[in-house]
Amino acid sequence: MKNIRSLLENTPACQASIRLDWGLATLILLMGLGLGWNYLARSDVYQSFYQSEFAPAVLFACGRDFQNVVTDEVPELFAFLRRDRDRSRHQLPCHTLPEQIPVTEISGFQYTHHHLLFLAALTWKLAIVLGIHDGPDWSSLNPVFGLFYGLSGAFFFGLCRLAMGRFATIAIVLFFLFSQHHLLGLASFRDYAKIPFLIGILFIVADLLKNNYSFHIMVTRSLLAGTMMGIGVGMRQDILQLLPLIVLAILFFLPGPVKFLQRLTVLGIYVLFFVLVGYPTVSRLQGESNPSFNLSQGLTSDFSEMLEIEHSIYEDGYIFHDMYTYTRIKEFAERVEKVSLNTVIRSGLDFFSKNYTDVSKHYLSEMLFHYPADILLRFIASARKAAESGIIKKHGIFIVISAMAIIFWYNLRIGIFALMAFLFIGGMPGLLFVARHSGHVKFLALFCHGIVLQAFISWLFRNRAEEGKVSHPWIGYSWPRSSLSFSKILLYCLLPLTVFMLLISSTLWIVRWYQNNHLQSYLAHIASLPGEHLTGYFSESPTGRTWAYSLKLQSEKFDKSIANTYAEYLAITFSHEKNCQSVPLMIGLDYKGTSVLNFSRQMTLQLPMEPATYFHPIYRSSEIKPEIIEFPDQAASCIQELKKIKITDTITLLPIFMWPENPEKYDLYHTLWLGWSSYQPFPFMIKHKNNGFNVKQGDG
Repeated sequence: MKNIRSLLENTPACQASIRLDWGLATLILLMGLGLGWNYLARSDVYQSFYQSEFAPAVLFACGRDFQNVVTDEVPELFAFLRRDRDRSRHQLPCHTLPEQIPVTEISGFQYTHHHLLFLAALTWKLAIVLGIHDGPDWSSLNPVFGLFYGLSGAFFFGLCRLAMGRFATIAIVLFFLFSQHHLLGLASFRDYAKIPFLIGILFIVADLLKNNYSFHIMVTRSLLAGTMMGIGVGMRQDILQLLPLIVLAILFFLPGPVKFLQRLTVLGIYVLFFVLVGYPTVSRLQGESNPSFNLSQGLTSDFSEMLEIEHSIYEDGYIFHDMYTYTRIKEFAERVEKVSLNTVIRSGLDFFSKNYTDVSKHYLSEMLFHYPADILLRFIASARKAAESGIIKKHGIFIVISAMAIIFWYNLRIGIFALMAFLFIGGMPGLLFVARHSGHVKFLALFCHGIVLQAFISWLFRNRAEEGKVSHPWIGYSWPRSSLSFSKILLYCLLPLTVFMLLISSTLWIVRWYQNNHLQSYLAHIASLPGEHLTGYFSESPTGRTWAYSLKLQSEKFDKSIANTYAEYLAITFSHEKNCQSVPLMIGLDYKGTSVLNFSRQMTLQLPMEPATYFHPIYRSSEIKPEIIEFPDQAASCIQELKKIKITDTITLLPIFMWPENPEKYDLYHTLWLGWSSYQPFPFMIKHKNNGFNVKQGDG
């Protein structure tokens, strides 16, 4: 199909059309600003964006240096920054701050969110100069956050107008603005802040891919996109996920006969301005920029149900809990890497130390080595969820496939990039599929809905194409009947989509074959390790449960000069008698301490029809204290053996798994639930109807 005629021709009609589009984009921006501002101003909206880290912004707004503060020694400032816990303290008059304030080094969070803090500081300072407030006020940030909401809508309008007429564009953008799920994400502004930059950069790149611009204009567009990336990375580092797409787009997808040296120049300008503008953050991107922490959390069973993923006989972790993940990485560092990581209880690891950067890279490589198929599957599952986040949810995948087929038919080059962008941006939240990390993917599904809507409008006005009227700014492109030949549909729509599906499925099959063989030997090695026999006792439960059989988990003495985190496997071998296999068996694992370091769990197991041993890693430190493991009478009667296994340095990751007598019968990789059978995330773990797989201490 021929390219749509550009609206940038230097004619009065086209200039008027451009002015109208700018006017509509401005109207949408103002509408979004009002919606976002009004939503955040409601008293029942709980905002959480790490307000406790905004001390440098407070000092700068009050005329001091941009420095971090020992907030515990400044009660007024401490109360203001704990806004997430004390919502009554919304304002801090500058005159209440003492003259001498104890300062400390800028924290890693404050470095990597420099632009976010500076935005708050400038907003507060402007409100003070204008006499609106006499000090920082959380409510004065609401209009700025609303502005970001409006910018998301305005950039989305521009992106849609590249592919649709005004009727389809306005319909889709209004749905985007008034989407409750989209609006709810604004309350977590630290995570929302990347969205206008992400959509804005995609808009600029899509404009470069569609229009055959001169080298001078390409450089200007690249400079603008790089500047936006630099600002965005100082708001939230997630924007970096666009970098591979930008590199591919500039080097391989620009239209026309652009010389490779020119492509490199355009890319260089983009990277240069990205680094210059984002330098305060880019210069500190070390440990936290490594996805090992999020990936370790994302592989836990808590997210499997959200992504509709079914486990095999193992799981990497059982609880979405920051300190649980910190503990696992710290134990790995000390046992495998022989490196001690600094830990601050309630804050976690020192993400910005060189030790953590090195350890996290090794930990990430181990996860990729052990679970490549599971990680790839989470990308695919997340992309499917992105497809189902539009107007038509249950069958949204068919809307996306139809939209991609239409784009392929329009232009094969742009279609390939559009599909890559959808899979990559839609799949990245699979690393940690929580609402504040995945809410932005809604615009991908809505864009595809708009493409299908535009195709329907074009079909309604197909007679215009027969009369030679190819394009109109309101109804979009119209194509003649002669362009809808079967051979063109087959060549430009079905064939590229089939090739992509075969490529993804074959890659998934290969990594599944590898992972299955690798985990068979890896888990068999753990299962073969010698252990120390343990003996429980029958008594009244100290946790208050009506359970009888208990095993106290003895405390260890720790030499902090060597290591302060330790792990061992608890292996429970069950009988294969029929009365044990026919009913669920409950197990309670309790840790002593506050919720911050409490990894307690109550499990309900369904045993296989053969002898099996359940392996569960137990973590200990001077602060993390496993206390007791308990069984009801019925479960106790099914236990053949309890033993404690010391973990050697040859064991890197510590999965939780059920090891049956014939493990080769089971596929050791996760699968995507397709709805053809009842959903069972974990074959030997029964989900509690209220609390999921990890029932809190004392529940059940």
